[in-house]
Amino acid sequence: MSQPTTLARLERLLVVVPWLVAHPGTPVEEVCARFGVDREALLADLDVLGYCGVPGYGGGDLVQVHLVDDAITVRLADALERPLRPTAEEAAALLLAVRTAQRLPGVADLEALEGAAAALERVLGSEAGAVTVTVEAPDATTVGVVREALEGGVPLGLDYLDAAGQRSDRVVEPWRVTVAEGVWYLQAHCRRAGAPRDFRLDRIVAAQALADDPHGVRAAPDPLPAPGFDPPPGDEELVLLVDPADAWVAEQLPGARSARRGHALEIRAPLGRQAWAVRFVASLGGRARVEAPTSVARAVVERAQEALAAHDAWHGREGGPERSRATGDG
Repeated sequence: MSQPTTLARLERLLVVVPWLVAHPGTPVEEVCARFGVDREALLADLDVLGYCGVPGYGGGDLVQVHLVDDAITVRLADALERPLRPTAEEAAALLLAVRTAQRLPGVADLEALEGAAAALERVLGSEAGAVTVTVEAPDATTVGVVREALEGGVPLGLDYLDAAGQRSDRVVEPWRVTVAEGVWYLQAHCRRAGAPRDFRLDRIVAAQALADDPHGVRAAPDPLPAPGFDPPPGDEELVLLVDPADAWVAEQLPGARSARRGHALEIRAPLGRQAWAVRFVASLGGRARVEAPTSVARAVVERAQEALAAHDAWHGREGGPERSRATGDG
C-alpha cells in the first residue's frame, strides 16, 4: 500500500475523528466501509492520534483512542468538548466554507447551513458583508446526470477532457462519486480502457445516462479504493531535486517519496504521462531540477526556450505593444 500524503491523511482525520466521537463503539469494518479506507490505513491514522498532546507531547491528553473487541471509541479532552469562540479570521474561513457548500449542487440540508452561516455572521458582525464567495463547481447539469445514472444503475456516456488536454468519448459504468484532496471524482469502469478509472467531475464536458444500454453496470470492486494514481508496471520514475524549503512539491506528486541528498531534497515519483510531468515541472518556475528521465529534462528545457523565443518575438516585433499604444493603432 502506498503511503498517503500528509494532506490526504489530514483530510481523512478531519472527517473520521468527529464521526467516531459521535459514534463510540463502531466496529472497524463498518468505519472502513463508510469512509472508503482499508483497515491498515485506518489503524495507522488512529495510531497518529495517540501522539497528539500539549507541550511535553506525551500523547493521550487531547485525544484518546480505544480499540476493544475490534470496536473503536474516540474521546476528546474536556477542553476540546467546550465550544470555542473563533477569531475573525477563523470565522471568515468557516463562513467561506459554509457559503461554498450552499452553492454546490445537490446539498440537501440548506436550512442547517443557513443557521451555521447566520451564527458565523453574528461573530463577524459588520465584517460579514465583506465575505463574498465564487464557487467553480462541476456543472449542475452534469452532476444531475451522473446522479441519475448512479441511482438508476445505468452506464454513462462521457465527453471527457483528460489531464493532457485530450478530449475523448467514453462509455463508463458508474460506481460512486467521492472526493479526494479537494477534488470530486466519478469512479467507474471505463469500457474504452477495460479497467477501473477515476474521472474528475470538473473535466466532464458533457454526460448522458444510457438507460437503454443492454450491458448494464458491473459490480464495483470490494473494497473500492479511493481515487489515486496507480502507475502501470514498469513505469519510469520522475526524479527531482528541490530546496528543502520546497518539500511541498512532493505533496503534488501522487506516490511520491522524498529524502535528503546533501543540501537538497530528492523527490521520486511515478512518471505517468510525460506531457503532464513536463507541464508540472515547468510550472515550478525553476524551483526543481530534473535528474531523470533525461527525456523530461530535455522537454522542460525546450518548453522554456520556446516560451523565451515567443516572448522575444512579441516584444521585438516591429511596432510592438508599446508602439501600438503610442500611435493608437492597437
